[in-house]
Amino acid sequence: MLHRLRYFIPALLIIMIQLTGCVYEQIEPVKAPENVCWTDEVLPVFVNSCAAISCHNTGGVYPDLSESYAYLNLTQSTLIDTLNPDQSELYLKITVGSMKDLATDVEKAIILSWINGGAKEECEQ
Repeated sequence: MLHRLRYFIPALLIIMIQLTGCVYEQIEPVKAPENVCWTDEVLPVFVNSCAAISCHNTGGVYPDLSESYAYLNLTQSTLIDTLNPDQSELYLKITVGSMKDLATDVEKAIILSWINGGAKEECEQ
């Protein structure tokens, strides 16, 4: 019996030290900005990311998200649902769909905030 305790106690101490040594980094969620402006915050996301890499631009993959056509193509389609913003096809594509790795958390928050605000083209002052 004493022979078993000789191995059990050091093993128990090692396990306790390892468990108390774990440190977890708390990651704060990205806070969505309020009153997002299409021209200043949302459009640049599409123009600098989606249209810039020659995918969603004129003559490319639908929707055309170039500066001239992005707002019209997004709002005149089924991509945006202002009644259920987090269920919008656009938001789902960038969070859990095929484009999820191409948008940053900040960009996702900006787009969701814009949809939550009614997906307006005009900026509120």
